[in-house]
Amino acid sequence: MHLSVLDWSIIAAYCGGFVALGIYFKSKSGKSLNEFFLCGKSLPWWLAGTSMAAAAFSADTPLYVTALTRSGGISANWQWWSFAFCHAISVFLYARLWRRSGVMTENEFAELRYSGKPAAALRGFKAFLFAVPMNCILMGGLPTLGLAKVLEATMGWDPWTCIGFACAVAFAYTLVSGFWGVVYGELIQFGLAIVGCTTLAFLAVGKAGGMAAVKAGAVAAKGSASLNFVPEFGFTGTFLDSALAVFLMYIGIQWWSNKNANAGGVLVQRMAACKDERHALLATLWFNVAHYAVRAWPWIVAAIASLALYPGLKDGQLAYPMMIRDLLPTGLRGLMIAAFLAAYMGTVNSQLNWGASYLTSDLYRRFIRKTSTDAHYLLMSKIFMAGLLAASAGVTALMLHQPDGLVKTFQLLIAAQAGTGLVYMLRWYWWRISAWSELVAVGTSVAVAVSLEVLKAFNVIQPNFVHTMMITVSITTGLWLLATYILPQTDARKLEDFFLKVRPSGPGWAIVARRLALPVEKGLSGDLFDWALGLGFVFGLTFGVGKLCFLEWGSAALLLSAGAISGGWLWSRALQPREAKVLELKKAVNRAAAL
Repeated sequence: MHLSVLDWSIIAAYCGGFVALGIYFKSKSGKSLNEFFLCGKSLPWWLAGTSMAAAAFSADTPLYVTALTRSGGISANWQWWSFAFCHAISVFLYARLWRRSGVMTENEFAELRYSGKPAAALRGFKAFLFAVPMNCILMGGLPTLGLAKVLEATMGWDPWTCIGFACAVAFAYTLVSGFWGVVYGELIQFGLAIVGCTTLAFLAVGKAGGMAAVKAGAVAAKGSASLNFVPEFGFTGTFLDSALAVFLMYIGIQWWSNKNANAGGVLVQRMAACKDERHALLATLWFNVAHYAVRAWPWIVAAIASLALYPGLKDGQLAYPMMIRDLLPTGLRGLMIAAFLAAYMGTVNSQLNWGASYLTSDLYRRFIRKTSTDAHYLLMSKIFMAGLLAASAGVTALMLHQPDGLVKTFQLLIAAQAGTGLVYMLRWYWWRISAWSELVAVGTSVAVAVSLEVLKAFNVIQPNFVHTMMITVSITTGLWLLATYILPQTDARKLEDFFLKVRPSGPGWAIVARRLALPVEKGLSGDLFDWALGLGFVFGLTFGVGKLCFLEWGSAALLLSAGAISGGWLWSRALQPREAKVLELKKAVNRAAAL
């Protein structure tokens, strides 16, 4: 694809603008670890929420969604739509609690909630596991691989040239700007990427001959089921190989068994960086809307259009960059390349900053050099960033020519964390969950998933994704529940301190509350009802927007109305300030702490 002077000017302006932005935030983020990793805990909800959505929007995601949609139709997106269940529950059950806990990293929670050497071991083990192998597989196997494919297909660059260029730009920016630069960069990135992807979707539909022709092309290529939002459930063979089994696994198992069932990872970092608990809740709700109802439909529409434009294409990952190459005129080509650079940088900047926070705070400062200056820890965090980026580039090299590498990487990351989600959810609401519960859950899930991949590689067994998930979740859940009852419990004083600081609700803390002569906040049932309303709000908007995109006006009006009703109810119930209630609870807690 030939890039004009205008295209190169747009790309250069984007890169130059981000360099300037990084320099602008250099002095602010270099003040302390709190500024470098959490923006001084001063983010407003709209900025934190957009940053959450942008962190999940990388150079690989349009390619991943296109490959999914081309192979399995629109309903195949339930592979990631199902995570709306845990993302919505994070809004109403966990956002306030994470912000209230005051932690810098998710792993720091281990020594806030649990006691003794098991808590310290858990903190260090999870910090290394998720910052290094998991993070490098994610960065190298998803955004870096996705960007390399896009630049190779659209500009003809050698993959290593693509990887080297993208890594250099992202690393230099993150190194200088810290988390302040990450979140403001992601704000720009999200807007630029949405504009570019929406433009491409319109052009793809126009090139195919309009929406009616797009639908006809999809039906001719993949059948009428390709346009369904829910899969057809007829099947032959065993139940576990059926579309129904896959769908039930997505909505019934995958979301609650996953590591991020209580937010986790980069979402926790942004919740912790918010101004207060209400901003954390609103940020997570806005993330749900932006992530599900806004960002993906331009990709899905373009993917369906690509079935009409490239009906015989075997590698679905290539359809999106081919449309960039074939459909975009001068100027818009440069804008789209800049959008992909923005999407890549947003995710990699976020993952580097987040991974370095784990290595710096939860490993180096906690176990190696416990007392030093912030300047020293900031230097070490930048060294860790360089190591993580180099390791992720190695992962990209290994996966560069793997067929459907993006989808396979996504599935591997899900499977390697399957079965841990429930213990992460319950640790906030049940005193009995211990550090041993988490250690067993995390270690078992990785061991089982990796063992299944090894057996598959040696052709001993050939489990599909459903089989892998069922086996991993069953073994992991069984073992961590056993560990919860037979291994040592958390020290009673630590449980009391946690209860006083975080103020969790529900009957699971009744025994601790009685020891402190305090009532347990009776908000859990109401929060669960708010979660149900939140699902109605998010899914109503998501599928209503989708129906609008495919010009199905009646269904769109019905779904959008359902979403609006749920949203209005939520506003009256859960989204109003709680200052009076919070103040009353704090007074009761302070009285108990004084005793």
